[in-house]
Formats: sequence, structure tokens, C-alpha cells
Amino acid sequence: WAGTFDKRFTKLGEDVSILDSYYIPTRYPNGLPEGIPAEVFNKKAAKDALDLAKTTIEIVKSYLSL
Repeated sequence: WAGTFDKRFTKLGEDVSILDSYYIPTRYPNGLPEGIPAEVFNKKAAKDALDLAKTTIEIVKSYLSL
């Protein structure tokens, strides 16, 4: 959505969509039909998502000159 205002944000689309896929299943116990988040997500998935979030934040900060 931010890409409609600034085309640089469109480059983040794929990475942000990966992070977006974690939102509901990791927040709500009934967000996963096949189990609870602790049974589906592991330490590596959490680390990868955290690294991706940190990278995304740094890119956005650079766009905003923060």
C-alpha cells in the first residue's frame, strides 16, 4: 500500500508479505487449524522472521531519513 505513495516501498513487498503471514497465526491460539503456534513455529522460523523484520525496519528508516 505504501508503494502507491513512494515506489521504493514496492521493493519491500515480498519480504513484508512473509512477515504478514506470521501475524494472525502467531498471535491467536486458534489462528492455526492444525495446532497451536508453539507446535508449528520453531526457533529458526522465529529468528528468520526477526532478522527480516530488522532489515525491513532499517530500509524504511533509510527511506524516511531517520
